[in-house]
Amino acid sequence: MTGDGSPPEASIRQTCLRLLARREHSSDELRRKLRNRDFADADIDPVLEQLQSTGLLNAVRFTEQYVEARAAKGFGPVRIGAELRERGIDRGLVDEMLNRWSGDWQVVVYKVWRKKYSGDPGRDFREREKRTRYLVQRGFTAEQIRACMAAGDTEGMQVGT
Repeated sequence: MTGDGSPPEASIRQTCLRLLARREHSSDELRRKLRNRDFADADIDPVLEQLQSTGLLNAVRFTEQYVEARAAKGFGPVRIGAELRERGIDRGLVDEMLNRWSGDWQVVVYKVWRKKYSGDPGRDFREREKRTRYLVQRGFTAEQIRACMAAGDTEGMQVGT
């Protein structure tokens, strides 16, 4: 029983629904937040299973929305994938959702580069390395970065900015 006299499962379910009303969560995120509220794993697991069986907690939906939101903020597939795995999403599902994403990673990396550096590829090796490191930290692959820098050198890439 919780402090208000209700069974812990009811309180856990109520907390989960409040959290899910704000945004999608992974099972691991909800479990961590519930543990921080001092709920026992034995009480948490059945509630999470019930939420999954009713479709209120859905890893595919969470992953799709997460990829879309992070890509819109200018993060690349490597970083997004790592963040999703940290949140307990299966590697296979992560790879599938990153491949299914409707956007173009090359457009995203180019927009990030243009915003940060105003399209300047860098005048010397050190400046180019600095720009490359920034894009790597944002989660883009070496291939995506090379193509972006090459397009920036020639300004041949036509992207809506």
